[in-house]
Amino acid sequence: MPIKVLLFDIDDTLYEEKQFIKSGFIKVAEFIEDKFKINKKDFYRILTDIFNRGSRENIFNLALKRANVAYEENIIHSMVKIYREHNPNIRLDKDVKSLLRKFKRSYSLGIKAGKII
Repeated sequence: MPIKVLLFDIDDTLYEEKQFIKSGFIKVAEFIEDKFKINKKDFYRILTDIFNRGSRENIFNLALKRANVAYEENIIHSMVKIYREHNPNIRLDKDVKSLLRKFKRSYSLGIKAGKII
């Protein structure tokens, strides 16, 4: 049976996941600037530094601690919500765009949203 459809995952397939992460960190840093009057560029640098050092859990907690911010748990929940629900500033790489155009000539294309069962 010939292949008729190509299905793509978004993270680290169509888009580099780090684009989404950085975009989310910018939105979280803007929230922190408004809430605690901490410069958003400084807080963004803290977030990216923690991420680049390999931390993947509790990044927001660690960043607030490093910025010497006393916070309640609802602040973390707000930060996570902002990060997850922000409108990401991401772009397809030119090679990915070219490949998708080529595939579109012969196949139906789709994006995987969540787990495939």
